[in-house]
Amino acid sequence: MLIHTLGPEETDSAAAAQSYLAHHPGQLQLHTSFEELLRRLRNFAGDYLLLPTAFHGNQTLPLSWGQVHYRYLDQLELKEAFVTELDEIVILENIARPTGLAYSHPATADLLAQTVKAEIQFSPSKYQAYQAYQKDGRYVLTSRKLVDLRPSERILKRFQVKMIWSLYLIKER
Repeated sequence: MLIHTLGPEETDSAAAAQSYLAHHPGQLQLHTSFEELLRRLRNFAGDYLLLPTAFHGNQTLPLSWGQVHYRYLDQLELKEAFVTELDEIVILENIARPTGLAYSHPATADLLAQTVKAEIQFSPSKYQAYQAYQKDGRYVLTSRKLVDLRPSERILKRFQVKMIWSLYLIKER
């Protein structure tokens, strides 16, 4: 079994895949974005796709998990679903940076928008959102484990979240 999901290793998707593979023999292949992975499904026939049910694509493929589930019926067969607890999620503010920019994965952007008033830029993962925030962001929604809190930063909110993961067989054509 070869499971394709979002990387890098710091993502919740990679952690969920590793959790699954701890009980099922197989390997993991990480991708830079789900959008890129979905566009190349045909290349991975016979393998598996691990997708969170909170998935929401970016501007290049603006689909929700439900839309992906139905749009790709001819290419994906849902085999299994399971639940994991994500690492703690935080909304971080850099009070020394008045840029008004915020970074988030598209699936968590609404959660961020409920707390801050800012121009939200999308990133393929919470990990990549934190990387972008470190350059010029005022706010970010990211995993707490990624954060080395600096004197100019404060945590505005914390969240403990459980996620449902869907494991699909990528069908042969």
